Amino acid sequence: MKRMIAILLTALMLLTGLCACDGGEKNPASTDPVTDPETAPETDAPFDPSNVKYDGYKTPCVVETYYTDEVIVADAVVTDKLYKADPTGVKDCSDVLNKAIKAVSGKGGGTVFLPAGTYRIEKPIEVLPFVTVIGDHSAKDDGSEGTVILACVPSAEEELPALFQVGGSAGVVGLTVYYPDQSIDNVKPYPFTFAIPGTEKSGKPEYYMLSTIRDCTVLNGYRGIWAGSVNEQMNICNVRGTFLDRALELYDSADASSISYISASPDYWASCALGSAPRAKIADYTGLKSEAFVLGDIEWGSFTELVCEDYSVGIHIVKGPRAKFSGMFYCPVVKSASIGMVVDDIDERGGYGIGVTGGMLDAYEYGVVNNTKGKVQFTDTVISAENSGSVVINRDAPSEYPVYKRNAPQPSKDITVLKGIDTAAAFDCSERLQSALDKMGSTGGILYIPAGFYLLEKPVTVPANVELRGAGTSPVRDQMSFSAGTVFFSHVDLKAGESALTLGEGAGVRYIDFVQATGSNLTEYQKNGNKFDDTAFFLSMRGKNCYAVGCAFSGMKNAIEIVKGNGYYISNLSLNAYQTGIRVDSSDHGYIGYVLTNTTVGFRNGFWKLANNNKIFSKGQDKSFEASLKDNDPYNTVNMMMDNFTEVLYEYSDDCFCENVFSYGALHTISAVSSTVTGINIGKDCNWLYKVTTPMITVADGSEVAIYNMTRFNGTSYDVDDISSLDIWTRVTINENEDNVSVSN
Repeated sequence: MKRMIAILLTALMLLTGLCACDGGEKNPASTDPVTDPETAPETDAPFDPSNVKYDGYKTPCVVETYYTDEVIVADAVVTDKLYKADPTGVKDCSDVLNKAIKAVSGKGGGTVFLPAGTYRIEKPIEVLPFVTVIGDHSAKDDGSEGTVILACVPSAEEELPALFQVGGSAGVVGLTVYYPDQSIDNVKPYPFTFAIPGTEKSGKPEYYMLSTIRDCTVLNGYRGIWAGSVNEQMNICNVRGTFLDRALELYDSADASSISYISASPDYWASCALGSAPRAKIADYTGLKSEAFVLGDIEWGSFTELVCEDYSVGIHIVKGPRAKFSGMFYCPVVKSASIGMVVDDIDERGGYGIGVTGGMLDAYEYGVVNNTKGKVQFTDTVISAENSGSVVINRDAPSEYPVYKRNAPQPSKDITVLKGIDTAAAFDCSERLQSALDKMGSTGGILYIPAGFYLLEKPVTVPANVELRGAGTSPVRDQMSFSAGTVFFSHVDLKAGESALTLGEGAGVRYIDFVQATGSNLTEYQKNGNKFDDTAFFLSMRGKNCYAVGCAFSGMKNAIEIVKGNGYYISNLSLNAYQTGIRVDSSDHGYIGYVLTNTTVGFRNGFWKLANNNKIFSKGQDKSFEASLKDNDPYNTVNMMMDNFTEVLYEYSDDCFCENVFSYGALHTISAVSSTVTGINIGKDCNWLYKVTTPMITVADGSEVAIYNMTRFNGTSYDVDDISSLDIWTRVTINENEDNVSVSN
């Protein structure tokens, strides 16, 4: 039935020209895939990719998907007449896919779409920075539907390139991978399916930060995901499969990576429709030889729901090449292991190390083996076997743990592609942008801004139910000395009291880098006696169900405000603001997750390479954006943040949920005023101005706050007034031994 509906919709679009491009002009060639009526089934027969002709696309466009609910804007479709990838699994598609990635990268970034089907890959795929490779992801984990990769690559004991290598602000999303030559009776040591190579291994600074692997299934892999050679802000989410050697092997991550919802079990291969193996044989192999999650020198990492079954070791903390492991685990589940967790190398400074809240370590031999002098702390984790070494166990947390299950908002599939405007940030695009947005005000949908640099001189309003979307389908931030994707440089005078960008009800922004290029924040701050002038927030959400996903914000005093915006949704943001990161005012039932604040978001970039850099920053910013080659902060903006910055401020808001929120150099990470807040995996590093006196969390005016997993460096953990309450379960803090706390006044 869905196929028949697609046929009718396609015909209707061809007749009426509903697919729009170029700022609102209708273009009937920009369509969803055309189905041949002569071969289209009359019944609800199983989806057959050979029945769909994908050369009807004119990219960029919204593509038809049969399994995922995610609305995908593609800049290249590998099965169209330009690339002609075989979706039946017969011909090798490696060169075609790499060609499409290079083509999209050459345009500054974007999305390469693999429609539902089967694709044979015989060579490594390099996903270049600011490019996302995305498939039509199926919730079924047996390989019978969705976008399936047949990994026909060599196996060897020595190190070989991974099947997919992922650059900075790049991603692999929505793929199911199957190794047709793997056998449980003759196990082949395949290379990693996915790798985040970092800077040293790749030799490229633009491979350093914010690589994404999301919504992927590996049916019979040997090694799953590898990361190392100095990287930051890994984003690994919703990856599952059978991994005969290990699911994760992660090293050398310098700042606040998030690894969430990873599942490793024999079940995926045992139920595989492409060719299964007996579950008992798989479990015998992994239970004897394999470790599910191998984690090295991850700094400030957040791990949520790492789940594994039938492995020799569930979680193994090992020595890394550069630093020490320090991280938080929320509700890990290890089933039927010899050892639940082995800790061989962690940060041993007093009070620091590992914090675990909830979950289960079901093991035969040992629950936990701690071979270090560092702190390994558990709160209400079920451990079924005895422990070895120093392990701290607290049993005073609630029996049920909060989980936020709302998915990211999705816009309607109506799309307008903004074309014909300057992409070098030489001329103002605000009027052209506003005109295109206004035309969409009555229908909603996506205004797609292709990769490029854009100058914004006047405030812009996004109408209700309209999404402003940039290139790519992965979170973005600038990469050391390299910037690409969709970047807006703002000259809007925020002192005049109007935000640069205002969202109407149900509106959103996605995958855009916003830079406030005016104002001399530090100079003005110092001239005013270390006080800021009043300014508007850069982005203002006004109404219910607004959202911001996968964006970066830098250079502004205040980044995002949400006012009377029930149901707001914010995720995967990189921030560099100086007073307030996100302000939630009178807005209930909202979500904030996977947010990193660090002053380096502002000056690790390649903006000085732009031909008109001097014009872009002619109105200020103390030239701090030109400092990235030295990777320092010559204008001392870190100290300015330490004096003033609150990452998330809740005021008069209830039922607020936040997770994986981390601040570097902040005054406060979370402040609550007359609000109720639940937080998971909340961290703070480096406030050397006020080493002892600065509270990471402030709770006031009758607020109720509960935090599950908190980690910090200097300062203090909290400040609570006499009419508020705060519960913290699992605190790990450098140089201080702190237990759980409940403050109820």
